[in-house]
Amino acid sequence: MKSFLVTTITLLSFLASTAGGEKSATTNQYVKFSSKLSNSSLKPGGSGHLLVSLKPVKGIHINLKPAMSVRFDSLSEVRPNGDPEIPKKGEYLDAAGNIRIPITVPASLKPGSAALRAELTYYYCSDAEGWCSRFKQPIELSLTVAK
Repeated sequence: MKSFLVTTITLLSFLASTAGGEKSATTNQYVKFSSKLSNSSLKPGGSGHLLVSLKPVKGIHINLKPAMSVRFDSLSEVRPNGDPEIPKKGEYLDAAGNIRIPITVPASLKPGSAALRAELTYYYCSDAEGWCSRFKQPIELSLTVAK
């Protein structure tokens, strides 16, 4: 009886620890993602924009309520510098334009390569079927810090 109880507790602990450990997907089958920097090279203290394109497949739209959000990773050397500029078409994202996220390179950063790591969270919905889902899109780019 005691070994059965120990085995059951061990099994339940294992299942609980692996249930939330699944890595999130990096691609969304319903929305094509791309990102680039407005300038691939910036001086320390300089600013630019992270440009994000989200192109939903036919029959899908990206909602702006709940609001889209961008969270920069604590290890990202490039930092946000204001609120994103989101192209709108009514209450949906206007997929013809880019989302423009202001960024800055800290003045203390030495010349070389700098990492930009962020996560864009957005909600997309089916026009025909009425379902909606949230997606967390990882963003990783590198930038040259000029002299």
